[in-house]
Amino acid sequence: DMFFEVLGTERCQRIKVVATDQHEGYSASVNQYCPQAKVVWDRFHLVQKFNEALNEERKIEWENIDPEGEMGDLLSGKYKYVFLTKAGNRRNKDQKHLSEAMRMNERIAKLELIKERFHQVFDCSDILSAQVVLAECYQWAMQANARFIVKWFRSIINDERFWNYFENKVTTGLAEGINSVIKALKRQARGYKDMAYFALKIMQKCGFLNTQNYLM
Repeated sequence: DMFFEVLGTERCQRIKVVATDQHEGYSASVNQYCPQAKVVWDRFHLVQKFNEALNEERKIEWENIDPEGEMGDLLSGKYKYVFLTKAGNRRNKDQKHLSEAMRMNERIAKLELIKERFHQVFDCSDILSAQVVLAECYQWAMQANARFIVKWFRSIINDERFWNYFENKVTTGLAEGINSVIKALKRQARGYKDMAYFALKIMQKCGFLNTQNYLM
């Protein structure tokens, strides 16, 4: 709210698209100050939420087998990120690990297919193509009895904020990058007591208070 108030009514009216995570407070603020703007749910936050549901499915499989057996080790929590990582980004040894788990557990193989197909949703060039791919993911999740993934799909499938991405492919990447700079600045100083001074240091670090600009 404070951000939009600083921008002022005239500039808020010129905003066409706002990328946010799924926190409802952000959407409420955009609707209040920029009612003409479309809210786009950030791709990377969506993938994060999907991965949380996918990990719950992995844990269900682990709980239903002998944790001391070979399959128990393959599905243990220490390999969590092997299951969540896209196939193209895995190291060879991690891919071999997952391939063995898929060979021994049919449901794990199905979950891997759902995950890889879900990532392809964001490569679609239009809403119709994305709807087809997501419908496939949903159907496969139903067939695999992946209830956590099914529940999550149901939470987004009818929300225009998800589909807005395919008309306006924007993300919160820039804001996340600035946020990382702010966190690093805070760690370096071991925190700030004066928030006004902290704000000035942020602006300086991001180049808005570059002394060379004033000297020129």
